[in-house]
Amino acid sequence: MGRERYLRYLNVGLQPRDTCRTKFTDTQQSILKLLKRLILSAVSALLVLLLVAVLALQYLDWNRYRTSLAHWATTALGRSVVIENHLAFQLWPVMRLQLGGLRLGSPDGFAADLLKAEMITVEIEPLALLTGTAVVNHLALKRPVLHLETDSEGRSNWHFRQWQQRPVYARPLPPIVVRETVLAGGQILYQPRNRRHRHALSLSQMTFTLPEGAGDGRLDVIGALNDSDLVLRGSLRAVTDSDVKAVLDFQLGSVTGTVDGMVREVMSGGNADMQLHLETADLRTVAKLVVPHLSSRMATLLAGKANLTGRIRGRPERDLRVEAVDVELQSPLIRLTASGSVSLVRPTRRATRSAAQFQVLVETDRLSEVVNLYRGRLPFDGEAQATGMLTGTLGNYRIDGIELKAHSGLAELAATG
Repeated sequence: MGRERYLRYLNVGLQPRDTCRTKFTDTQQSILKLLKRLILSAVSALLVLLLVAVLALQYLDWNRYRTSLAHWATTALGRSVVIENHLAFQLWPVMRLQLGGLRLGSPDGFAADLLKAEMITVEIEPLALLTGTAVVNHLALKRPVLHLETDSEGRSNWHFRQWQQRPVYARPLPPIVVRETVLAGGQILYQPRNRRHRHALSLSQMTFTLPEGAGDGRLDVIGALNDSDLVLRGSLRAVTDSDVKAVLDFQLGSVTGTVDGMVREVMSGGNADMQLHLETADLRTVAKLVVPHLSSRMATLLAGKANLTGRIRGRPERDLRVEAVDVELQSPLIRLTASGSVSLVRPTRRATRSAAQFQVLVETDRLSEVVNLYRGRLPFDGEAQATGMLTGTLGNYRIDGIELKAHSGLAELAATG
């Protein structure tokens, strides 16, 4: 009896503990279920909000915000930006921005806008924005006009840093990488300091594809430069993340040429080291590209076959130049050979070295006709040879150390100067 009573006592004592344990387990499960419901509800709410935001951005009438976007771009670039006709944006299936009637202004003092375009379409890689880099998968420009100009003081309208006065609160623009560019029916106009030397590049079609990984990029251009037909085709291969090997073949009027070599540090503006080769049946074509208003006297002298080789080296706008230049010309009146170098960067007032330095040799066996070009007369014909050092820039050059020797059956002439 005592044992049975003791066991009953134990059962009575244990029963409340088991009941508490069961009640605690039920409470735990209820809390877990509640947490799951809360998490699912929160995720669902976020997805719904995200979907609503996407749909709002997808179907929003962006034309209402053309002025606001143009004002933001004006602040970011420090240039006047106007979107005249059309603004559209979509997130799905491709993030795309379309701008119709875009005008990007030039600084005060310049007559024309820097850029005008009938339509610009930009397709953006969304995930790349998270890394702080804007990656443009596809950029299409319809009938753009790019007007590059240098004023009388040597300031250029395409140098943003030279003119930019952005507010303190304006954030710097992120790096931009364009994978593919397609242009249809465009023009590039260049007006240098010398108003007589105006150049016009018309592009009926241009496609540029950036090389990625083991794949090659492409550059194809069909157009005209100063009324001379232009065809340019080439391949681009990424050697490293910042170095590109380029092979470009082009034909410009009667000129054919090849550019082959490396462009290093592409993302930092580029540092070229490329071999250049040009040949033409009529050197006047090349000369008129550089000097559109070439004199008839000079055109007569340059009417012949020519070959040019050189090495393009340096950085644009800093020290880009053509070294080891060798030129050979054979025309009806003269034979010319020249060796030297020329800078492709506008010289500054403090420059101590001439933009061009060439050792020149000119030979002729028709001396009388050459003298007649310069409104002189010789009572006899003969052969002549002249050497000298040509230095200076286009429109402002000189020839020093001239040594002239001429002879015929009647006389001999020697002169220096």
